[in-house]
Amino acid sequence: MSATGLKISLAKPRHVLPGFSLSMGFMLFYMTSLMLIFHPRVGGPATAALIANTMWGLVGFSACLFTVHLATVPLGTWAILVNGTFFAALSIRSRNRELLLPLILFPIFMPALLSMVLAISAILSGDADPALWIKMLSGYDIIFTAISLLLFETVLNAE
Repeated sequence: MSATGLKISLAKPRHVLPGFSLSMGFMLFYMTSLMLIFHPRVGGPATAALIANTMWGLVGFSACLFTVHLATVPLGTWAILVNGTFFAALSIRSRNRELLLPLILFPIFMPALLSMVLAISAILSGDADPALWIKMLSGYDIIFTAISLLLFETVLNAE
């Protein structure tokens, strides 16, 4: 994403953030799904043994993956994408943008990454209730999406 390219494009700045985030989100959601299914502890031989031996195991495993795919993975992916897009646009005019972006972005999306990992581990292990982590992730997404949408046009037009 370059500042000159965004200024001469026909796209309005308020449409760039949701469009870019959604397009990258589909790719990340697809890759996360493949990693989850093919992971040796979640999918693979363990899944084959579970499916072959019991029907209730299959139902429980399917409900678990359904919860992970509907609640946790999209919320975590969205949090990382919105922040990444916003802070990339914020650091686009900096001389050291390759160095500045990870330094700004890592502490900002660390709570989202941590809550996504803890929610997925609570869902897959069954030891704890993942509702707290999913609520935290939802609140994080709402707050940072609203802030990014409100400030994105200002950041792009700043000189």
